[in-house]
Amino acid sequence: MTNRYVDVECVVQNLRRASRLVSRRYEQALKPVNLTASQFTIFQSLTGRKGLPQGRMADILGFEQTTLTRLLKPLEKRGLVLIEPNPKDRREKTVRLTKEGEALFKEAKTLWKAEQEKSLDELNDEEWQAVKGALRKLSEI
Repeated sequence: MTNRYVDVECVVQNLRRASRLVSRRYEQALKPVNLTASQFTIFQSLTGRKGLPQGRMADILGFEQTTLTRLLKPLEKRGLVLIEPNPKDRREKTVRLTKEGEALFKEAKTLWKAEQEKSLDELNDEEWQAVKGALRKLSEI
């Protein structure tokens, strides 16, 4: 197996490269509201919920617990999320958006939507459905 094969055919290398480059575009779009793409996905997971246990959120987003904690700290410091002991299990913490977080998410969603439309314009519907299906299939392994 040559390096050329690994460069071209390696699933993880291709996925990570695409992920980094696409994430960079979304992060640039979200810069005006000072959110990373990962933090934006946290906001998305909290939208419409009164709270979400931190462990459940990590599972939904595919984050390690330590990564999620690291991403939540600046959001909590900015007053955008509230992290409290779970009333049903005091060992676990529940995360919810504050009013300020909800307002910022509304603004961020507008920026995200513009970048989302640009990204989807680069693929036709059939290509996007194929990519989305392949990603879901790979993430279920």
